[in-house]
Amino acid sequence: MDHAAVSPLTRDMVYGLSMRADDIMENGAANYADWKDDAIQTRLMYAQLLGSLPDEIAFVNSTAEGVNLVANGIEWHPGDNVVLTNVDYPANIYPWMNQQRHGVTIKWVEEREDGRIPVEDLAAAIDDHTRVVAISFVHFVNGYRNDLNAIGDVCRERGVFFFVDAIQGLGAIDLDVREMKISALAAHSRKWLLCPGGLGVLYVDRDVLKDLHVSNPGANSVVDAANFLDYQLTYRDSAQRFEPSSLNPIALSATRAMLAMFTGLGMGYIENRVVSLTDMLCNGLEKKGYTLRSPRRANEKSGIVTFSSDSDDIDAISAKLTDACVFHTKRYGMIRLSPHFYNTEKEVELVLNLL
Repeated sequence: MDHAAVSPLTRDMVYGLSMRADDIMENGAANYADWKDDAIQTRLMYAQLLGSLPDEIAFVNSTAEGVNLVANGIEWHPGDNVVLTNVDYPANIYPWMNQQRHGVTIKWVEEREDGRIPVEDLAAAIDDHTRVVAISFVHFVNGYRNDLNAIGDVCRERGVFFFVDAIQGLGAIDLDVREMKISALAAHSRKWLLCPGGLGVLYVDRDVLKDLHVSNPGANSVVDAANFLDYQLTYRDSAQRFEPSSLNPIALSATRAMLAMFTGLGMGYIENRVVSLTDMLCNGLEKKGYTLRSPRRANEKSGIVTFSSDSDDIDAISAKLTDACVFHTKRYGMIRLSPHFYNTEKEVELVLNLL
């Protein structure tokens, strides 16, 4: 019940991981061609999951790395500004604040008292000097799902680069980068995609690819990557230009196994399950007198449910859940639960009975 933190590992994922680890233990790099196939297939499935082209996909080590590659790749000018919210995770804040050394200013949009960030508030913050709007798909504290379609429309109309940190939605809620007019997106797979650490994804729209400076080039960034002593800094004509070196074959094999499951089941089915379980959880919490902190209008729902109590001690509630092996997050005087599609109604009932 804590996928918004770190997800458990599935048998399929562990099999993919151990299979490649055993292969390397016994054969070294003899099966390098299989590693390359893992990379090709994983890239294809990430593209399918995001609604992008495979050559718009790069692998990164973390969400923060993806954000930094984009933030450091923009050609900034003094007076430019970036629109951020005051409730985003630091991975999608500090890389943009770091651009203040180039004369960039930050325009903060504050979360409203009801936990929402209306599109009109973001639109009002955009001016003639705004270069980027950077926002989370789903907010990590209360699970509010931003209206990426509407925000994307505003950014496209205003000529603003639209960046999304998707780590708290990718794998739980369906999204389409093309339909949402997203310029670039970063996420890791260790939460809702049920993978171990070590491999995340960066999407960069082909229309903006060549506008981004490659801030961290390496041997794998260039067209003739295998010709090591011919130093021609001619970047690949794809998002792979942002992959400076060899990829982690064990993480690739594990991620491939999990993405095959997600694309096989379909994000429509997965989202419906996640929303159904969290609806059940929210209804039960409200009946028991808890205060929901997660906005739950139809287009705002995610896999995160956050609640507080006016009468019970949150520390005591957290201890009770922990004693019953119900994994959760306690933060800011609230409890956050985040079930996934494979959780069951009986498990939701068990949590509610504990409360």
